[in-house]
Amino acid sequence: MKLDLRRSVHLYFSMRQRPYDSLKRIGLWFSIVAFATTRLWAQDTTTWVRQFQQSTDAFTKATATQRMVGYYYETETYDPGIHWAAIGLPFARQCHDTLLWKHYDLLANLHDNAIHFDTSIHYMHLSLALKKKAGYWRGMANTYNDLGVVYGEKTELVKQATYYFEAKKIYDRIGDTTEGFLVATNIISNLFRQNKYQQTIDEYMKIMPQLHQRNHWGLLFNANSRMALSYAALKIPDSCFYYSRQEILTAHALNDTLWKAESWGRRAFLCGQLNNKKDFRTALDSTYYYGTLSGKYYNWGDYYFSLGMYATLVEKQYSLAIRHYYKSLGYVQAFSDKTAALSLLTKIAEAYQLTGNTDSAYQIMLQAFALKDSIITDDGRSKLAQMQVQYETEKKEATIQLLNKDNKLKQRTTYFLIGGVSLLALLLASVFRNNRRKQRTNQQLQSLNLALDKANQSKVRLFSILSHDLRSPVSSLYSYLQLKKIAPHLLNDEKKEEKENQLHQSAEQLLQTMEDLLIWSKSQLEKFTPQQSTVDLQHSVQQVLSIYQQAIDTKSIHVIVEGQNVVWQTDENILLTIVRNIISNAVRHASTNGIIKITIAPKEITIYNSGEPIDPVVAEQVFDWGHINSQSSGYGLKLAKELADKLSLVLYAQPQKEGSMFGIQQRQSFSQSN
Repeated sequence: MKLDLRRSVHLYFSMRQRPYDSLKRIGLWFSIVAFATTRLWAQDTTTWVRQFQQSTDAFTKATATQRMVGYYYETETYDPGIHWAAIGLPFARQCHDTLLWKHYDLLANLHDNAIHFDTSIHYMHLSLALKKKAGYWRGMANTYNDLGVVYGEKTELVKQATYYFEAKKIYDRIGDTTEGFLVATNIISNLFRQNKYQQTIDEYMKIMPQLHQRNHWGLLFNANSRMALSYAALKIPDSCFYYSRQEILTAHALNDTLWKAESWGRRAFLCGQLNNKKDFRTALDSTYYYGTLSGKYYNWGDYYFSLGMYATLVEKQYSLAIRHYYKSLGYVQAFSDKTAALSLLTKIAEAYQLTGNTDSAYQIMLQAFALKDSIITDDGRSKLAQMQVQYETEKKEATIQLLNKDNKLKQRTTYFLIGGVSLLALLLASVFRNNRRKQRTNQQLQSLNLALDKANQSKVRLFSILSHDLRSPVSSLYSYLQLKKIAPHLLNDEKKEEKENQLHQSAEQLLQTMEDLLIWSKSQLEKFTPQQSTVDLQHSVQQVLSIYQQAIDTKSIHVIVEGQNVVWQTDENILLTIVRNIISNAVRHASTNGIIKITIAPKEITIYNSGEPIDPVVAEQVFDWGHINSQSSGYGLKLAKELADKLSLVLYAQPQKEGSMFGIQQRQSFSQSN
C-alpha cells in the first residue's frame, strides 16, 4: 500500500491519548519509517542495477534483483517489479533453497497485487514445496494463509477455507497463538462469505472477548460489521442494529474518517434492508459527511444505493429512487461487479413498476436476465479455462520429468567414458540399458499424453453439452419464474400458456439430453462392455415413436413403419438411445403435414423425413464433433455416433429429392454395400 506520510503522522498524534492502542501507534511509526525508506530506495536502484550488471556471482545478482523488487513492491509499481523478479529467477535457482523461496514469495506477492491470481498461486506452490523440503513450518503456515487469501480474491471459498485450516493446524502445532488467532478470524470471514450466517455469529461470539482483550481494533471493527450483516440476513433487527452501533463506536474510537463513513454507510444500508425509517436519515447524513471528508477513498456507489432505498421506502419518490440507483450503477460498472449490477437492475425494475411504467420495468428485467445469463456463462468459461490450464500444467510437468531423466542419463554416460578402455564393456552395457530405459520412459510419457488428451476431450465435450443443451432449458425456466414473481401482471393467460408450453418442451428436451448423457458417460468408462440381448427392432421403433407422439400430432406428420420381424443381438438401451436421437431429428426437421417413413431390414434401419433436404456438406459433417454451428446440429447426433461405434454400427445421412434420410447399418453390411 502506498504510504501517506502526513496522514500517518496525523493519525499517530491524534491517538496519543489512548493508551490501549499502543500496538496501533507502533504500526503507524513503522509506516512512517517505511515511507521514508522507500524514498531512500529510489536513490539506490541505479546502484543495484549496476551491481547486477557488473557481478558474475549468481547470489549477488539474485540479491540485487530482490532489493529492486522490494522497492517496486512498496511503491506499487508492480510491472517493473515482475520484470526484475523474472530476470533474477534463474540466478536464484542456482542458490540455496532459502533464497529461492524468498524469490518465489516476492513473485507471488507481485502477481497477487497485479491481479494475476493463477500465476501468484503457481509461485506460492513452488515456495511451499521448498519450505516442506526444509521443514520450515512457520513459512509453510504463512504460505497456506496467503493461498487462502488469493483463493478468496478468486471467490473460490471452499479452497480458501481448506488452506486456512491447513495454516491453523501448523500454527497450533508450533504454538504460535497470535498467528493462529488471526487465521481463526480469517476462517470466520470465510464462513460469512459462504452465507453461513448463524455459524459466523457463533464463532465471533467465542472470540469477541479476546478481540477486546488484545486490542485488535481493526479485527473488532470487521467483526461488528459482519455480526450486524449476519443478523440482518437472519431478520433479527435488534441484534443487527446493536452490532451496527458497536461498529460505529469502534470507528469513532479509532478516529478513522474512512471507517466512520463505511460504518455509517452500512447503517444506512441495514436501515433500508430492515425498514428502519427512524435512523435512516441520520445514517445517510452521517455517511455523506464522513464520505466527503474521506475524499476519493470512499465508495459512493453504496451511498447512492441507500439513497435509492430511502426514496423508495420513506419518501415514496420512485423517480428519484431510479436516479439514485442509476448513479450507484455507474460506480458498480466501473468496478465490473456484475453481481452488484444485477441487484441494482432488479431494484430499478421494481421502482419503474411502482411508477406504473411497466414497459421500462420489462426492458430493465430483460437486461437483468441477460446479465444473469452472462454471469452463468462466465462462470462456465472460467471453469473450462481452469481445466485447460491444469491439463497443460500436468503435461509440462511430465515433459520436465522426462528431460530431467534424460539429463541424468547423459551425465552417467559422461562418467563412464572417463573410466577408460578398461570400462568400455561396462559402458556399452550401461548405454544399452539406459537407452532401453529411455525408450520405456518415452513410451510411458506418450501413453500419459494420449490419456490426458483423451480425458481433456471428454471433459470439453461434457462441459460443451452442459453449456449447450442443459443450461438453456434451466435458464429459460429461471427467467420465466423471475418474471412471474416480480411482474406477474405482464403475463396474460395467452402468454402464460405459451410460455408454459415452451417450458414443457424444454423440460422434455432436458430429460432426454440427461438420459443420453448418462448412457454416453457410461460408455466412456475404460472397462465399459455393451450388454448383449435379443432386440425386436419393430418393437423398439414403436417404443420411441410413442415418446414423440405429441410432437408428431402437433405437426400432423404421417408415420409409416415398414419391415419384417427383425431381431438384432445388441445392447437394447444404447440402441434405443441411437434410434431416439435420429427419430427426434426427423420429427424436428419434417415438414408440417409431411411424412416420416421408417424401413426395417435384416441389416439396416432407414428413417426418411419429408421437408427441406439436408445439405450434402452438412450430411458429411453432421456426426462430427468439430462442426456444431447451430441448434439444428447439436449434440444428439454426435452422441448417437459415438454410441453406434460401441455397437459396431454405422450411421449415415443422405439428402433425398424431397427430404432427408438417416440410416443405421451393421458394419459388415455397410462395407459390402459400399
